[in-house]
Amino acid sequence: GANAQPQTGERRDVFRHRVPSPLPRWRSVSCQRAPVQHQCQCQSRASLSSLMLPRSLARRAAAACTARHGSRCLSTAAADQTYDLAVVGGGVMGVWAAIAAAKRGASVALADQFEPAHVHGSSHGDGRIYRLAYEQDHYVDMMERSLPLWHELQEAAGEPLLARTGGITVADAAAAGENRNDALRAIYARRGIPHETLSAAATNERFPQFSLSPSLEALYQPDFGVLFASKSVAAAWAYARALGVDTYVPFRAAAFRSDGGQGQGSVVLSEQGAELRSRSLVVAPGAWLSSLSHTLFGLRIPTRVSAETVCYYRPQAESAGSTRGPVPDHSYRSMPVFIFQTENGCEGMSGMGYYGLPTIDVPGVKASAHYCGPTVHPDARPAAAGGP
Repeated sequence: GANAQPQTGERRDVFRHRVPSPLPRWRSVSCQRAPVQHQCQCQSRASLSSLMLPRSLARRAAAACTARHGSRCLSTAAADQTYDLAVVGGGVMGVWAAIAAAKRGASVALADQFEPAHVHGSSHGDGRIYRLAYEQDHYVDMMERSLPLWHELQEAAGEPLLARTGGITVADAAAAGENRNDALRAIYARRGIPHETLSAAATNERFPQFSLSPSLEALYQPDFGVLFASKSVAAAWAYARALGVDTYVPFRAAAFRSDGGQGQGSVVLSEQGAELRSRSLVVAPGAWLSSLSHTLFGLRIPTRVSAETVCYYRPQAESAGSTRGPVPDHSYRSMPVFIFQTENGCEGMSGMGYYGLPTIDVPGVKASAHYCGPTVHPDARPAAAGGP
């Protein structure tokens, strides 16, 4: 597959860029620096003590912090700005909520406890699959609505953020009445989604990166692809800022209260004592949903957070006597993404199977089993699960 660039004549929604509002009148500035560490190392925190400054110097300090970190530093004294919307959590869901509101003309603040595209949640990595391989209509709807937005982001960023590779969903063709590709074929046919059923031999011929056993079949769909995850999240933050969104990092939410007791707004307080005021609030904390919803609102939302392990496999040289020729290209430019609808042996989730992506930045083909990792707290992962 080639990089998925916007097509000539493709319809685009036209929107007006909003001029960012001026900086709030800072009285005291507390600038928390939290550099991102390599891979799964702990996030270090070093803080500058609050400085009681004249207003002019405080503004200069805040501007310097913005220039250094790309985001503002909130005042420990309440700023005089109330946003139309505050979004707490800047992964994929949070940053796109901020973008959507800003495109409608709202004043928006986006806050996260870490730097954009950090490695502590689930919105990072060199690549993630996008696909139409869902048996439920609402997931297909979400895919069809979101893909044009990723192309819009790619156009705004001026660099490749996703690539169309096509994809195969592999299942046991001999399992009478239990072929898990049947449900996908049905929804593809009903919705007019192009697809093709390939035998194991046909799959191996078309995609020589694979060597399926004769009992398997592949359901090919040409519109699968890979999203360059970390690059896309970073680009989305830049896009949000270009639309006038004010961003604040690090901001680790610690408390919530109604603003003024009139029920017309909210205040989210950070662990550092900063206040973020808004008329509406979106909380998109990812793996921190259960703990943060209880901390802020007293809600108990049960979730299971797991630390999933992915592996990268280097393509091996052909064995002696092989007639398949030289090692084929295993990059996203030639190899489709793949999903295996087979038992993966994981307790309680064995039927979820495996998935994999071609080589992107990390050398090797990425592969993993679905939902096989240990249950963890996102702030206390063991070393075996990516913790310190």
